[in-house]
Amino acid sequence: MTRIRTLAQAHSALKEMDAKTAVTPNALRRMVISGQIPYTKAGKKYLIDLDVLLEYLKGSKPAQAAQEITNSFKSSLKRLN
Repeated sequence: MTRIRTLAQAHSALKEMDAKTAVTPNALRRMVISGQIPYTKAGKKYLIDLDVLLEYLKGSKPAQAAQEITNSFKSSLKRLN
């Protein structure tokens, strides 16, 4: 199951894992807007997969895995609507 979070929730999760993280909420937003991290918009909110974010931050940006997770998430959203 994917762990979908808003940017604020993703930042909070990072802070829980590492209280001294250098990743700021604004840095997350810039990563999403620039296309470095795949996202889905729900209204005005950006939704991201926490696992994809963590992989990206590790430096092992698996593009195909991120795309598969994004597609899975989008199909899940369609089923909910």
